[in-house]
Amino acid sequence: MATHVSLHIAISLFYRRLSSLIISSSRLITTYTKATNSLACVEKVQHFTNTIEEENYSYPNLAFKEFQTEGSIVFHNVSMRYRKENALALDSISFGIKPGQKCAIIGKTASGKSSIFNCLLRFQEIEKDLQNSSGIYLDGIDIREIPLTTLRKCLSYIPQQPTLFLGTLRENLDFNSSLSDSEIIQVLDKVGLTEVLHHKILNESSKFDNILDYKILDDANNFSQGEKQLICLARCILKKSKIILMDEATSNIDNYTDVQIQKTLRGPLFENCTIITIAHRIATVKDYDKMILLSNGQVLMDDIPEVVLRQFETHVMERNKHFNETLRPLYFRQ
Repeated sequence: MATHVSLHIAISLFYRRLSSLIISSSRLITTYTKATNSLACVEKVQHFTNTIEEENYSYPNLAFKEFQTEGSIVFHNVSMRYRKENALALDSISFGIKPGQKCAIIGKTASGKSSIFNCLLRFQEIEKDLQNSSGIYLDGIDIREIPLTTLRKCLSYIPQQPTLFLGTLRENLDFNSSLSDSEIIQVLDKVGLTEVLHHKILNESSKFDNILDYKILDDANNFSQGEKQLICLARCILKKSKIILMDEATSNIDNYTDVQIQKTLRGPLFENCTIITIAHRIATVKDYDKMILLSNGQVLMDDIPEVVLRQFETHVMERNKHFNETLRPLYFRQ
């Protein structure tokens, strides 16, 4: 009997110690996770601390103070890598886009599409190649000679994930408070947003004397992805840039909004603008003036869309009988 009781006591003590060990292990794992996250934060802070400060915004050359581009873009032997130890993201690429042309850039993931925009906006500096005189030229001028503020005023960028700020619609569209309400509302009407805004205000039983006072919530949760992109498009129109960069901006939106954006891009507001689109849906860029196909950071083809699509599909089908099942979806998303 005593032995039986002792066994129960021993088992009870064992489970108690085991429970204590499990709790301690759980706390250790939690502490380790927190420490790992803290180290990641330290690495991010260190990265920003070591980032070279962008050049001064002054105008050493007064000729650039009132510079306005015609929209001509030339990449000449441009190479770029994100880190010294990394492979080239762009490898000696060259191409040209004339003022007012609409150019589509296609290619599978990591082919270098977004890297072109990063270089054009000078988020990343290109590698210097004195032997081949590499450079990116805007109206024949090396963009490294143009002050950053001037360069970026010439460009409007519409990303795949639109960014809106907490505040009013007016504050999100007119950063410098330099536009009249009528100008802004006119543009909202042209991109098809005024009806959407009136509908939102009506549903929320909100009272606004002016739709521009409509509040954008944190993370713009009161707008759909498509509506956010239309706001970015309106922002782009109001900026009046001659060069428009679209980074798969219609990849995650509904068909109605996509049609609205495509209609606006082909309308009089963008008639004289140079438009470069990283294309997700090939059908939306088939009528563009030219198309550039990238592969592994290099220009594989550069011609009108009809020629690029026909030649590339024929080329791949000759080499791979399973093209339609494997490679085609990577390049030709409809």
